[in-house]
Amino acid sequence: MAPLGPFGPSPRIAAGVSGGPHSLALALLAAEWARARGGDLLALVADHGLRPESGAEAEGVAALLAARGIAARVLRLGLAGGPGLQERAR
Repeated sequence: MAPLGPFGPSPRIAAGVSGGPHSLALALLAAEWARARGGDLLALVADHGLRPESGAEAEGVAALLAARGIAARVLRLGLAGGPGLQERAR
């Protein structure tokens, strides 16, 4: 994290978390890093709404993070239909 700094005392950081193994690992490590310095992490989980189950999946990711003491906020994207929808959702 040092190359991304400098960070002041008690850093408050945010990270996007998809629920996949890489982003969950990032969230766990970032939360540990921030806590060791008196700070905290806010995990941002996007519900892109492309599939009917995406809302429940996003809430599940937020619950998984909360169970590990990481604050999470689900962001519901309101994307208009049309060409390139999946690319815009990413």
